[in-house]
Amino acid sequence: MHVTDQTTEGERAPSEDGRTDASERDGGDADASACPPPPFEECPWGDAAPPDGGLPSFARDVFPIIQNRCSTCHAVGNDAGLWTFEDHHPVWDWQRLVNSDLIYCKMPPPGAPSLSWEERAVLFTWLYCGTPDN
Repeated sequence: MHVTDQTTEGERAPSEDGRTDASERDGGDADASACPPPPFEECPWGDAAPPDGGLPSFARDVFPIIQNRCSTCHAVGNDAGLWTFEDHHPVWDWQRLVNSDLIYCKMPPPGAPSLSWEERAVLFTWLYCGTPDN
């Protein structure tokens, strides 16, 4: 995948859609074993319709992860998170940054429990397959 700009010497920024190839991940300060690469680089079904139940539902699959892993900071009344993730709209608005933070394991922040591989797979599938409000 093509990366569109450089941030600092030796550090690559995500492409316009917020994704980078796994080979382009710098991992920051995170231990590479603690920050697995995304399970794939694009929607697993491409432009085809996924099998029934294949596409994560925001309400059923994505939002519970956000509530459990992100709402400590990203909640109404908490300035630590800078923005709230109380429903689909703000998550959709910040999808490029959310994707980048997941790729580089910047979120959850250091000291917070890491996302499981399964949680990361759900979030990446949802992000890469169009962030539907379903």
